[in-house]
Amino acid sequence: MNRKKRNNKFNPCNLNLVIFIAALLIIILFSINYLKSNKNQVCIKDNCFLVSLASTQEERQQGLMNVNKLDENKGMLFIFQEEDINPFWMKNTLIPLDIIWINSSLDVVYIKENAQPCNETCEIIIPTTKSLYTLEINANLTEKYPLKLGDKVLLNFP
Repeated sequence: MNRKKRNNKFNPCNLNLVIFIAALLIIILFSINYLKSNKNQVCIKDNCFLVSLASTQEERQQGLMNVNKLDENKGMLFIFQEEDINPFWMKNTLIPLDIIWINSSLDVVYIKENAQPCNETCEIIIPTTKSLYTLEINANLTEKYPLKLGDKVLLNFP
């Protein structure tokens, strides 16, 4: 029986491979964690808002109904399937909001400032321009920052 003698010498190539694989795994794990922790953002000029997304029919219908407080840097972004005239109303919304319509070129195309909550008889807010997105933020922020028609919008979704 002819047995080959094993070489138990230290091989630096194997160590380099192990270090490389470990480093790669660490990078992947940190990247996954970063993507999970990163928030959806909408930025207009130098003002960024952390947003909840409403992209399904059910989410868009619910919107910010029954929300009694919204931090100044937060909002909700409604995402539609195609660019169209997208009316809004404030039924069962508890706080006044600024509503900003954004087209597919990411331009602000319509703004309704200080839309008021309602329960029964509600004003339907109909923009004059087609949009693909609508951003709801706290009332009076469009004046405070000041945001206006034609402003460019940056969407940041991880």
